[in-house]
Parts: sequence; structure tokens; C-alpha cells
Amino acid sequence: MRSILVVGGAIAGIFLYRSTVQGPAELAVSEIVSKLAELPGAVRFGEKFREELKKNDHPMKSLRSISSFLADVHGDLRPDNIGDILEQQIQIELRTNQVHVIDGWYLTRTELDLCALASVARKA
Repeated sequence: MRSILVVGGAIAGIFLYRSTVQGPAELAVSEIVSKLAELPGAVRFGEKFREELKKNDHPMKSLRSISSFLADVHGDLRPDNIGDILEQQIQIELRTNQVHVIDGWYLTRTELDLCALASVARKA
């Protein structure tokens, strides 16, 4: 029974990542997720965060929801300004103590949301 749930969770996660990329904001976030998927540490953090989300019965954010959130907060989000926007968002989250401890590392919610998608993208 547990393996069925794990497979179901993986399929749902792949759907969250592979949702249709529309517009520059989603393209920008998708490119970041693809780069993070190549980093074993980011994937490990993402997998551990996804486990934490499951334990606490919280949904994982989709590529679309992360893109929309960042665009709503910071305005025009594109591949050429995603680095600056992520830096601004991470600084906001650090100042407002929106951090989680994963494997002894302090990471912001946005960082973990991106790593969670990266861990799914790695498997896709």
C-alpha cells in the first residue's frame, strides 16, 4: 500500500513540475528549477522538504504558483531578472524569519519550494 502512495505522490509531483509553461515568469522559474535539478544538494533538500510537507499534510507548490507569487510580489518576472528577484525574495524571507532547517541547513521557503520542484524534475 505504501508503495502505491509513493508512486501516486511522484506522479502528482511530476505533474506539478511539468505543468504547461506559459509566459516569461514560468519560463524563468522553470530554468532555475532545471539548473537546481543538476545539483545533488538541492535535490536532497527538495526530497527532504517534500517528506516534511507530506508529514504535515501540506501541498507542494507548483511551478505556476511559485511564478505567480514572485510576479505578484516583485512585478515583471523574466529569465533575465530572475536572479535579482530571487535574491530580493530570499532577503525578505530571511528578515521575516521564514526559514526551515533541513539537514542542518537554514533555507527559506522559496528556496525549498524551488528545491522540491528540482527533486521532482530530476526524476522526470
